[in-house]
Amino acid sequence: MVFSAAALLLAGLFQIVVGLANVIDDNQSEPPKSYVFEWGTTGWGYLHLAFGVAAVIAALNLFSARPSARVIGIVVALLSAVKNFFFVPMDSVWSAVIIGLDVLVIWSLTRYGPEQARKVYGV
Repeated sequence: MVFSAAALLLAGLFQIVVGLANVIDDNQSEPPKSYVFEWGTTGWGYLHLAFGVAAVIAALNLFSARPSARVIGIVVALLSAVKNFFFVPMDSVWSAVIIGLDVLVIWSLTRYGPEQARKVYGV
């Protein structure tokens, strides 16, 4: 749980930085001319900011050991990975790093079984 919360927090902070960079500088990452999801850098920046804030909130929920935090963390990481898959044409290395962190978060949260939940939550 601690690893997945820390990785999700790190991914969220990274996405906030990328979001701010795209909102502040319109030339930060240009989409290809024939890209279907051409929102412009400001739109992608706000999307990164929203997902970054959601990931930070989900990570804080994981640190607080709330019962629903696992599901929220998995959903946020899954949606973040899908969003970064669509961001690959703009910045492929950055998207690969975030997708890798999201996959690690999903893997570690799904490996957290009922035995560990009984220990943490006292069920």
